[in-house]
Amino acid sequence: MQFANPLSESVGESRFRVLLANHGLPTPELQVEIRDADGRLIGRVDFLLGGVLIVEFDGAMKYGENAADAVLAEKWREDRLRERGYGVARVGGGDLNHPHETAERLWRALRAHAAGTGNRQLLVPSPRRG
Repeated sequence: MQFANPLSESVGESRFRVLLANHGLPTPELQVEIRDADGRLIGRVDFLLGGVLIVEFDGAMKYGENAADAVLAEKWREDRLRERGYGVARVGGGDLNHPHETAERLWRALRAHAAGTGNRQLLVPSPRRG
């Protein structure tokens, strides 16, 4: 089972990896630690596509009891990730029900951030829907 990965933290994350594979998106790195210029941990991200686009998979129970504090902390974390040059996209369980639209959105984000790095390999056209 080459596709299995113990770093997938939920069924949703595993299903999302299938969506990525089915739509020709790059194989993601999972649970990547991103650090600031001084080596301090900014956070561990769910997926990193092409080395430039962070994708966070938001489950229904992600924020728990202190939702307002958690959402604010997440916004600050995302700002720090963007300061490091990464793009950030969010997906959730509902996006899995619209795989073509979700893949197209991710292709657009990936191409936008890859263009800034000069990585031509990531600038491939998204696959056409059949």
